Amino acid sequence: MFVDFFLQGVSDVVPQPGSLRKPRSRSGYWAKDKVVVLSAGFRQLSSSTTSTQSKIRWQSREVKDLHTPKVIFFDAAGTLLEVRGSVGEIYSRVAAQYGLHADAEQLQQNFARWFRLQPPLAFPGNTPKERLPSLEKDWWRNLVRAVFADFGSFQHFDDFFDDVFERFRTGECWRVYDDVAPTLAELKQRGLRLGVISNFDSRLDDVLRACELEQFFDSVHISTRVGAAKPDPAIFQAALREHSIEPQQAIHVGDALREDIEGAKAVGIRAILLDRNNHHTDNSSRITSLDQLLAFPER
Repeated sequence: MFVDFFLQGVSDVVPQPGSLRKPRSRSGYWAKDKVVVLSAGFRQLSSSTTSTQSKIRWQSREVKDLHTPKVIFFDAAGTLLEVRGSVGEIYSRVAAQYGLHADAEQLQQNFARWFRLQPPLAFPGNTPKERLPSLEKDWWRNLVRAVFADFGSFQHFDDFFDDVFERFRTGECWRVYDDVAPTLAELKQRGLRLGVISNFDSRLDDVLRACELEQFFDSVHISTRVGAAKPDPAIFQAALREHSIEPQQAIHVGDALREDIEGAKAVGIRAILLDRNNHHTDNSSRITSLDQLLAFPER
């Protein structure tokens, strides 16, 4: 507006050849008056521009803040820790103590097959907290019974199951990946909040404690407590609510394409695939070791 006014009055303030009179503007004011008016206009324009620039800078900081990661969520098994040896090896070793000799490799194959066929490890969200341990144990009992079905009668199955179920609560059956503790410590040092989102049961609390990882995490969301298993959006949304953040302010790291990557992206969380075995070389958002994550929050 002020620029248009200035351009319109340029010819009026330039003396015409042969003229000794002060040039007048079309509005009847002396040119010097228009210059004063224009000067005031430019001061107003300058003030308005400064205000606009400040607003833009403020909005820019707000947008940047919205997209700066405040919380990084992690899957548990396959991301932070792994089973020592294999599930089949542990089942075989413990079963032998209860009188049944079963091939570890066959047990591992059975476990992989039946695990995929199990319903999600989650129960209705209104399930009383005191009922969860028994529901969790029943879920695993049904799975393990199916794993051993090919080996005939297992007279002491119940005793075996109680034993092996508790062993997986301890550090005996789990190994923390070498890159985990140093990476988590560095992320905490940078001021980031960390959380776990896992399709697991309440034994995960004990596992994290036994593996000396508990102290790194500000939150732990497991499917049995939330009442939803990844890739269900509800478990990711529950974690976001607890931290009072928008999806754009979180990162989720996991090793499963469907449960972790697709599940997180569906709610707007940036997802990073931890591809430790280099199976997904075509994925542009992958890392092959957890310490590579240290570069991501600074990008």
